[in-house]
Amino acid sequence: MIGDSTMFQTHGTFASLIYQSKTIPNKQEALQCVKQISFQMSDYLVHHPQETRGLNLIQTMKQANYDYDIIILATGGHYSFILEEDKKHNITEDHPAFGNNFFPKLKADIQMIRNKRQELYPNKSKITFIYKTENTGHPQCMEYKQPLTTVYDHDLLSTSKYHWENGLFMYKAFLRFAAEHELEVLYMDPLYKRPESHPGIAAKEDCYHYCTPGPLNLFARLVYMSLLTGEI
Repeated sequence: MIGDSTMFQTHGTFASLIYQSKTIPNKQEALQCVKQISFQMSDYLVHHPQETRGLNLIQTMKQANYDYDIIILATGGHYSFILEEDKKHNITEDHPAFGNNFFPKLKADIQMIRNKRQELYPNKSKITFIYKTENTGHPQCMEYKQPLTTVYDHDLLSTSKYHWENGLFMYKAFLRFAAEHELEVLYMDPLYKRPESHPGIAAKEDCYHYCTPGPLNLFARLVYMSLLTGEI
């Protein structure tokens, strides 16, 4: 699992649920299961001059000698922030500014990883790449006391000083990329109905991350069902 702080949260939730699972009562066995799931911090996934606290996808794979069966990746928030500083391109749904560099790099990196995996481990199955859709922010999340009954109106994101509305461009562009380059997708869209589950006032008005345990438990269920149905 590779991505920013939202992926870090997701990994922690996932690992905790596995370790505490009643279907694996032996804690040593549960711990061995947890050890098979690793996390790597990367705000940008591909090489980026502003990356300061992690390893990108290629570096992560080299470190593991390309021996991962499933790669779950997600990013978006950090690209959304830097978009506001990039005034050289018009930002539209079809041509988000970050897409000019990010998606060609990611395409090349994924292809290189697939080729290297086949070269090093010809008898192993192909790597499965999965895109986990991103969190969405909920401006003024402190005002909500219960889940929404309908999906959050993304037009309201423009009221955020963090430019969360740009994340919608990344979301749609990434879905197109996934379809074109054989990436599975884990849709975390139900989180968009949970503005009341952010840390809010307790964490300096954090209306982007989620309280744990909580809505991120959805991720474990989605992965489990995808494994059962053979989607991944």
